[in-house]
Amino acid sequence: LLTDKERNRALRFKFDRHRNRWVFGRLTLKHLLSSYLHCKALSIELGYGEIGKPYVASPSNNNLLFNYTDSGGFLIYAFSQGIEVGVDLEFLPRETNFEALVRRKLTPDEQTAFYEMPVDQQQSAFLACWTRKEAYGKALGVGIRYPMSEVPLCENMQEAVFSLVNDDGDNVVLHQLQPPFSGIGCIASIATQVEICSFSMPMD
Repeated sequence: LLTDKERNRALRFKFDRHRNRWVFGRLTLKHLLSSYLHCKALSIELGYGEIGKPYVASPSNNNLLFNYTDSGGFLIYAFSQGIEVGVDLEFLPRETNFEALVRRKLTPDEQTAFYEMPVDQQQSAFLACWTRKEAYGKALGVGIRYPMSEVPLCENMQEAVFSLVNDDGDNVVLHQLQPPFSGIGCIASIATQVEICSFSMPMD
């Protein structure tokens, strides 16, 4: 099911576990896409946007959009009909200099909200905010290549739902999620360019 380009990308991974995770994620994606598009997984070809966001190139003339994220050996997939979507996942604890990232990537108001959090909750609060920032960028098709420190998404870190109108006039809604990975500390966010009336995640 992998194209030559995908095989070459897989071979560039240094560690087997990372290669296996990427291959598994890509194969699972193609099988899920085939179920939505009612075609064989072998017939699915992916194209890539300017910064590498994948989309369904073949079969053409479909309005199925998707995004997926992997972290710690877990995957979350998001699919939609005709609306852009982005999703991100992070695990706790994570060894990173999150305080330096707070100063560089959060808006002044977001920084204020962050430092008002109890110290023992700051890392989880930052990672929750980071998943919003990444999911937002993925929904726009720019990944993390946008001025994060100028786009407020986490001014109230206690709210699970946040909406804004971006510079292009699109209404973007972010939902903070607690994925049902039993016994594992993690946080995720999904961003869409239209308001979600309801959202559910299967627990099995």
